[in-house]
Amino acid sequence: MSRTWPSPANRLLRCGALGLLFLDFVSRIAHGWNGADQSAVWLIVQGLVVALAVLVVRTAWRETLTLTDDAIIVENFAGPRHEVPLAQVELATAQLGGIRLRLGDGKQTTAAAVMRVVVNPWRRAPRPSEEAARLINEAVRRERLRRLLAAVCAVQQGRSGR
Repeated sequence: MSRTWPSPANRLLRCGALGLLFLDFVSRIAHGWNGADQSAVWLIVQGLVVALAVLVVRTAWRETLTLTDDAIIVENFAGPRHEVPLAQVELATAQLGGIRLRLGDGKQTTAAAVMRVVVNPWRRAPRPSEEAARLINEAVRRERLRRLLAAVCAVQQGRSGR
């Protein structure tokens, strides 16, 4: 089982919107400098803006939260990739800044890829962030039960002398 938030379609829409914003920004700069001298400085500025646009769109595409069978992989907009084993997670909660994971050692990490957007507070359907937190908590419970069952089986085998 592997689940990724946001979906590739949502990430494509988000990156497309960012790309269009940068194109609009570059076109406004070009329109403002249209009468100016087309010198090497203009080419350098264009190159820097394009490089920045590629970096931002690439980083926005990479921002994900992935739930696998034994771990949660958090990739935020700014920051390194975190892989947290399910055995270390105590609780996942949906908050405005993203999904907050409380770990067994007292630390917390936030996955900003699935933010809780408050558009309609009277909405009855669960938001994507709430659904993701629920699925993560279910996976954590399954992992705890699996470890408990493995421990019980080990004890039983020890008692039976096998």
